[in-house]
Amino acid sequence: MALKLYPYVIGSDSAKKLAGLLNIKQVKSNGNYIPKVYDKVIGWGNAKIPSWQSKANLRGVTILNKPGAVNTASNKLLALQALKASGISVPEFTTDLNTASSWLRAGYTVVERHELRGNSGAGIRIVNLNDPEMPNDIQSAPLYTKFIPKTNEFRVHVFRGEVIDYIEKKKKLAANRTETFNKYISSINCGWVFSRTDVRDIPEVRAIAIKAVNALGLDFGAVDIVYENGMPYVLEVNTAPGLSGTTLVKYANAFRRYMGMVDLPLTVTAPLMDVVTAHRVAPVVAAQVAQVDNTMHEMVTLRIDRGTALKLRSLLAHI
Repeated sequence: MALKLYPYVIGSDSAKKLAGLLNIKQVKSNGNYIPKVYDKVIGWGNAKIPSWQSKANLRGVTILNKPGAVNTASNKLLALQALKASGISVPEFTTDLNTASSWLRAGYTVVERHELRGNSGAGIRIVNLNDPEMPNDIQSAPLYTKFIPKTNEFRVHVFRGEVIDYIEKKKKLAANRTETFNKYISSINCGWVFSRTDVRDIPEVRAIAIKAVNALGLDFGAVDIVYENGMPYVLEVNTAPGLSGTTLVKYANAFRRYMGMVDLPLTVTAPLMDVVTAHRVAPVVAAQVAQVDNTMHEMVTLRIDRGTALKLRSLLAHI
């Protein structure tokens, strides 16, 4: 039994990082992967049914985030419909241009979604009659949603019914914003950041995140949630979220626990992550090892060469 990663594209940065930290191989939809009995496969944002699916079924292979569930989650319209059908609060949405026009005339900000499978704000056009910085002419699009003037926005990472990370989206400081900043679209490209500082912990937000992942038939996902007037609303569930730092290690640990392995320390350093994920050559890397006894936790920094670091990683993976 082994763990594999089935990414939406082999070159995905987050997939490479995760596969590297877990010391596992990535597999393609039509590659030479031959499923072994009871293998476990991480479906990382891939909605395509692989050529090896029938063999996987016969050999009891478990796919975490099956292609069908990923397909629903990655389509904005299908996801909103499924979430609403499950009783989960989502922004009001429509596919009808006349309905969206009536929202605009009533004073609402309308979000046009021109790409149903876009990410990082791709395909979004904001329309508002009262904001001179935004367009005021509504255009034909496959999906429209009412903008929610949130007080907070969160990204909640869920794995098999458990919140494994909880962070907040916040605007960059005014001095650090660029011309791409958009107060409506809370993506990295539009001048927003993920913050762990002064994050408001709201139980209802955690609860709805778990429900959203379950409603879409997923095993894990990064749930984007806005909070307004005491009410959380699910915007979408990401099945291949960007990973770095603490969030990367938390995902790796969630999969390690699923496989019955011990956690990696959250103090795994960025240089070590670079070595095991992108295989970049570095003369010296740093590995932080926690020495634990019954009375104290002492952090020791070791400076070792790349080859030794890889051997150490392999050894730790089998403990």
